[in-house]
Amino acid sequence: MDESGNIPGSQLRYGIRYGDYMHTAFLAALIAATPLPWKRRAWALVWGLILMQVLVVLKLAIIILNLSSEKPVSLFILNPFWKDVVVTTNHVLVRHFATGFVIAFFIWVLVTFRREDWGRLVSGQG
Repeated sequence: MDESGNIPGSQLRYGIRYGDYMHTAFLAALIAATPLPWKRRAWALVWGLILMQVLVVLKLAIIILNLSSEKPVSLFILNPFWKDVVVTTNHVLVRHFATGFVIAFFIWVLVTFRREDWGRLVSGQG
């Protein structure tokens, strides 16, 4: 306890409004600007939004795991290797704003393009 009688702990300070919303809007803009039939764009948007939500859940899980293994009140006791993995993942995935844009770009490629699209692009048949 501190002087005011409170038990020290951690606070979850994570706002999805600016971070994850911007990444999702970036993904939606990439999908909307891709010159594909509307039906394929719609399915790409559905799958892209699902994967972006999985990313948000993963980020929150990393934050909670990181905060839950902090001292003085630890719910989990991680060995030093796994604690370093969690801290590094938290630093790269959550704290860096640009990482979400890179992941959104790869999700766009994953959900939008098919193998035959890449063949046409490489051969120059447009």
